[in-house]
Amino acid sequence: MPRVAAVLEYDGSGFAGYQIQSGRTDRTVQACVESALTTVLRSNERVPILGSARTDTGVHAVAQVIAFDIEHDEIPSRLVHSLCAVLRPDAQIRAVCEVAPDFNPRKSATVREYCYLIWNSGIPASFMRDRMLWQSQSLDVDSMAEATQHILGAHDFTSFCATESKGQGSMRRRVESIQLFQRGAVIILRVRANAFLHNMIRIMVGTLLEVGEGKRAASSVADILAAKDRGAAGRTAAALGLTLTGIEFPPKDCLTEIHPETNDFRTMLFEGAEPIGQRPFVD
Repeated sequence: MPRVAAVLEYDGSGFAGYQIQSGRTDRTVQACVESALTTVLRSNERVPILGSARTDTGVHAVAQVIAFDIEHDEIPSRLVHSLCAVLRPDAQIRAVCEVAPDFNPRKSATVREYCYLIWNSGIPASFMRDRMLWQSQSLDVDSMAEATQHILGAHDFTSFCATESKGQGSMRRRVESIQLFQRGAVIILRVRANAFLHNMIRIMVGTLLEVGEGKRAASSVADILAAKDRGAAGRTAAALGLTLTGIEFPPKDCLTEIHPETNDFRTMLFEGAEPIGQRPFVD
């Protein structure tokens, strides 16, 4: 029974998050993909999937990596096309490859990357309005970039975690890279870490927005981390601006065939772009 890895992308606008919620019937990415797999593979039982990241309601993905088992001797040649025909346009499989029987995308992932898009203009955008947060007040992006240096590295991110999620394990995470880009009216925050807490990036964005608005000093982010108190940080930014843009795995997992860490969305955002206040990766 081969195990298959697949790159999945979805528009989170119409989903109540990635993961099926016990006792609830909301539309989730996991439920839709499992239903499609069950249909396409003509299975008598529901085909379960494992995901690399559990995105919240309204959060998008262009590089979610999932894994599932099939009862065939090899991957059907038209599996991707068949799944795309069954799935709705807001969730699509991009590529598949066979992996080791014990491959688990959540446990194997070493780096997860998210991007948050802000439309900083006095006039709202109609194009991609469901992919960017509209911020009408002009932002001081240099101060925002300065503030990110305090987030880089390994910290206790209790202050950047949703209150209801505290007490569910270690609050310590390692942010390997955090960069701010600006392309015209579009401001992009790009964050890479080993893992993220619930709402961690959205609270980071809300805090950085308050720095950009002049409501907080860039240096205050260090104090926010030290406080280990959700009340010390800024607001939680809306989900619509957040997209899962990359997952990386150890070479032993042999995912080079599907390149989950590269996609056209990232190319569009970052090709030829220089980050504001370059922040190097942590050794």
